[in-house]
Amino acid sequence: MNLIKTSLLALCLTVSGGAFAEMPHIQNVTINPTPPGAKVGAAYLNIFNPTDDVLTLTNVSSTTIGRVEIHKTEIVDDVAKMRKLDKVNVDPEESVAFTHGSYHIMLMDLKEPLMPGDVIPLTFHTSQGDVALEVRVADSIQMPKDGHDSMSHGSHSNHDMGANDAMDCMKPKCKTHSEGDHSDTDSSHSH
Repeated sequence: MNLIKTSLLALCLTVSGGAFAEMPHIQNVTINPTPPGAKVGAAYLNIFNPTDDVLTLTNVSSTTIGRVEIHKTEIVDDVAKMRKLDKVNVDPEESVAFTHGSYHIMLMDLKEPLMPGDVIPLTFHTSQGDVALEVRVADSIQMPKDGHDSMSHGSHSNHDMGANDAMDCMKPKCKTHSEGDHSDTDSSHSH
């Protein structure tokens, strides 16, 4: 009888441990309004991994946006190139900033402009589970606090219209995660 009680207790602890795993903290999410006719927008944010394991962001989805992709902008030979990423890893107890000119979430195939006050549902699919948020579109274009200007992106000219300073994290180890290749797909295109 004691063996059965011990086994049940161990099973309960195992199940509850998985059920109460700490989820990633997705903070400072900003979506800027877009002009009439825009087919793309962008979301900027911070992801903090509170666990002892590497967190992998594998996808972002929305029920109201045609297509959502993880992208990274890099400067190569004085040309801004944007790559679609299949994943972004966040080290234990670290943050990754999705900011203007670096990682960002592309909101594509917009059916209508993103207007101030619109609420956009976003679900972040991670190795630790899904995090669903409702994000209100900013009242005006949020520019970085460091004074950087917006970049022109040719056919994607409306997707990087500025962002809030996503480096303003609530956790101490926030950094722009630019070292290493965090993608399995290199869908580079020049701007």
